Amino acid sequence: MADARPGAIVAPSSCALISPAFLGCFALTTWATGLELLKSLAAIPLATLFCFALALSSISLWWTSRKSASKRRAARFCGALVALAGLLTLSQYLGAWDIPMTLWLFRDEAGSPLYLTRMSFNNAVCFTFTGFGLMGLRNETERKNRIAQLLPLTSGFGAMTTIIGSLYGAPDSIGFFSFTHAATYSALAILALNVAALATQEGGGMIASFVSRGPEGILARRLALGGGVTLVAVGFLTEWGERASILQPQAQKALLIVTGIAIMTALVWQAMRDISRLDVTRSRAEVALRGSEERYRAVSELTSDYVYEYSVTTNGQLTLEEVTAAFTRITGFSPEESRDRGGWKSHVFSEDQPVAQRRLQRLLAGEEDVSEYRIVTRDGETRWLRDYGRAVLDEAAGRVTRIYGAVEDITDRKLAEERLRESEARYSYIFETAGVSIWEEDCSLLKAALDELRAQGVSDFRRHFADHPEFVRQALGTIKVIDINDETLRMFRARDKDELISSFGQTFAPESMEVFTDNLVAFAEGRRSFTSETVFQTLRGDRLNAIITISYPPPAENIAHALVSVTDITDRKRAEIERERLYEQERAARAEAERMRAVAEAANRSKDEFLTMVSHELRSPLNIVLGYTRLMRSSPDDGEFVAQAATIIERNAKAQLQIVEDLLDSARVITGRLRLEAQPTDLRPAIEAVLGAILPAVESKGVELIAHFGAQPEIVLGDADRLQQIVWNLLSNAVKFTPEGGRVELRMESDVERVRIIVGDNGEGIEPEFLPYVFDRFRQADTSVTRRFGGLGLGLSLVKQLTELHGGTIRAASEGSGRGATFTITLPRLAMQAAPSATPQSPALAISEVQTDNAIPLDAAPSLDGALVLIVDDQEEARALLRMALEECGAQAMAVSSGVEALAVLSDPPGGIRPDALILDIAMPEEDGYAVLHKVREWEAEQGIPQSEQIPAIALTAFGRSEDRLRALAAGFRMHVAKPVEPLELAIVVSSVIGLK
Repeated sequence: MADARPGAIVAPSSCALISPAFLGCFALTTWATGLELLKSLAAIPLATLFCFALALSSISLWWTSRKSASKRRAARFCGALVALAGLLTLSQYLGAWDIPMTLWLFRDEAGSPLYLTRMSFNNAVCFTFTGFGLMGLRNETERKNRIAQLLPLTSGFGAMTTIIGSLYGAPDSIGFFSFTHAATYSALAILALNVAALATQEGGGMIASFVSRGPEGILARRLALGGGVTLVAVGFLTEWGERASILQPQAQKALLIVTGIAIMTALVWQAMRDISRLDVTRSRAEVALRGSEERYRAVSELTSDYVYEYSVTTNGQLTLEEVTAAFTRITGFSPEESRDRGGWKSHVFSEDQPVAQRRLQRLLAGEEDVSEYRIVTRDGETRWLRDYGRAVLDEAAGRVTRIYGAVEDITDRKLAEERLRESEARYSYIFETAGVSIWEEDCSLLKAALDELRAQGVSDFRRHFADHPEFVRQALGTIKVIDINDETLRMFRARDKDELISSFGQTFAPESMEVFTDNLVAFAEGRRSFTSETVFQTLRGDRLNAIITISYPPPAENIAHALVSVTDITDRKRAEIERERLYEQERAARAEAERMRAVAEAANRSKDEFLTMVSHELRSPLNIVLGYTRLMRSSPDDGEFVAQAATIIERNAKAQLQIVEDLLDSARVITGRLRLEAQPTDLRPAIEAVLGAILPAVESKGVELIAHFGAQPEIVLGDADRLQQIVWNLLSNAVKFTPEGGRVELRMESDVERVRIIVGDNGEGIEPEFLPYVFDRFRQADTSVTRRFGGLGLGLSLVKQLTELHGGTIRAASEGSGRGATFTITLPRLAMQAAPSATPQSPALAISEVQTDNAIPLDAAPSLDGALVLIVDDQEEARALLRMALEECGAQAMAVSSGVEALAVLSDPPGGIRPDALILDIAMPEEDGYAVLHKVREWEAEQGIPQSEQIPAIALTAFGRSEDRLRALAAGFRMHVAKPVEPLELAIVVSSVIGLK
């Protein structure tokens, strides 16, 4: 039966089901349409059709009830109804009674209802056996299954009796038996129905044996088909012989019997030959099977997996039937010990008991199952198992009766997976919490492109990338970012991963492409990593300095994922830049400090040289003054000598005054306190005045002075005195440095916008090395003690500074020592219409510290007759000098040494006459001149003297700066006179303030 082909079972059973179904439908159509012809051809009783329908329903339910107990019950119920119908029909025949059932669905021609007619006796007998057979299909015991198959077989033989009788031309009715055409059709359908019932049995039943390829199948087919055909043929021959009367009946029967025996013997002999060949084939198959089993057992003994077989009882309990030796190696228990401990579930780890229970439920339900669970071995070790289970479902019993399976020890794999999970967890933790940006790239497309280049013969990738920059740009688009960590989002200022991944190309700055090319070269050459410093930009456009490290997979591995880490060094770069800047500042500061030290040393040297020069320039005339003063004392009666000595003393005192004036002017320029009284000035009269003043010096030295300028006015905006000082200094320098017989030339040129004053000589000239420093303060070409020309080195410096204050420029030129020098001053020119109709000019140089309002000309000798002047000075010699100078002009002078004495004189003046003027020295001990004047004004206010009648005060001081003058005037002084003062100047000042009173 094991050799039965499924197709061989299904084919006859399908035909068996179709045949009665066709007949039943044909008969029902006949009754429904009412066609006489069809009724005559298919006069099958309705009881027979209903039995067919019930039997077919039962067989159909049996075929579809493999896992449904309700369908099995319904199939048995339909079989019971078929058997009951058959028994009732038999009881009708045997008991001679009828069942008065009306067929209300069908009526005759007259419209009268039709009554249910009996089925034939033959069919009733067949349906009775068939019904009981359908009730007993798929029983749990072999005996009941055998009986369940014999009943349909008996029914089939009964149907065959009707068919053969009809074939032999038996009468329509012999006793209870019917051989009509309708009975024959019904018998054919019943025969097919029983074949289907036999095929419905578990495993195909008798039909499976009949169609199998085994000995039993061969023998059954040969004997059944051959014997059946032989017997039918013998029957036909016997019938034909009897009708033809060819032989005596006894001889005819003997001949037919012998012929039948011979045919059957031949069939049996042929079947035995086939069976013998099958036995040989089976023996070989058994030998091969035993070898296969031995190999299987050998393999199962050697493998680490074990195979098991469990039997399942009706209450779902498992009993271990067989297990391979690997079971003991894995669990440490023998199969017997396992059974004693309670079976398979006793080994399962407590936490995995629910998994084992669900697995058992799935297997008992007939499902396959693959589960992973842990067990506890004899040594207490926990091991992981993977269990592949398959259940065997017994259709007859309607439950699982066997469970087969294979168990794989996956402990090592689980440990590896656990280590892998831990490693992945550590990687994920590092990936997400690392302080650097990390992302993973898929470079598979790039790898494919590089492999294609290698296939084309490219070996020098750097050169290829340089020749094909478009490949580099395209390669950037082939790289896909798979995952990024949170630090990357923060670094590139992205809102989420999707935004950064979709916009990753925007993070590359133009400077990044060179580094990306180096990265491509490293990847193409099979290097494992690449590190470089590069520049990115955030999604918000900020610049990002970074160190990028890319780790590539080994070239042998067929993967193309790269891990990229980026360290933000923007702050470090800024710190480096700041450190470099600070270093440069420090270096510059050191250089500046060194320069300043050099400057300070140079300034210190210059100071020493300056002090030396100042000392020399001041001491030289002072020595002459002191010398001639002593000589005048020794020869007071020699009037001519005294006059000559006075002239010499006066000239040297003025030289000292000029030195002091130059120093003061230089200090004013340095401090920005030099004030110009700028107004439109004609340069021509100013230069003429300078020429007139310097002419005596030119003549005394024997130098030729040549002046060239036109008669037209040259108007500039400036201070006439300071412009004269500029020209005076240049001319005096030219005369000083030009030897006797030399030539000094002054020219004035102009154009529309500028006026140029050019002073040149053919004297000493200037060395090229000294020419850049010619306008520096206190700088002289010769600073030695043996120098031929005196001076402080301030003249040209003052010229340059005064020229620049007038908005002009000065330039010095010389071809070298002994070849003269030329100085060119350029001043902005005023338009002619801006010039005044008459510009008052001083007849000569008037460069003095005496500052007066409405000054009286110096050549007018004032008379101070009748004027009373009070002098306040702490120095006795100064008081005497001032008193004598004023008395020579006819004034009456009183001199006191302090403000207290002055107030006493004012409170009780001699003769009751108040002074007409008050001269106060500013720098006095205890009380300066400002304090004394303040007390005088308070006293006058107490005396009720009106402001218009207050005593005019004159400030006499060595402080000659402009701010000193302004302070004195603001304090209430009428005039400010700087020391030293000419007696004539002092008389003029006193005369002017008395006149202002």
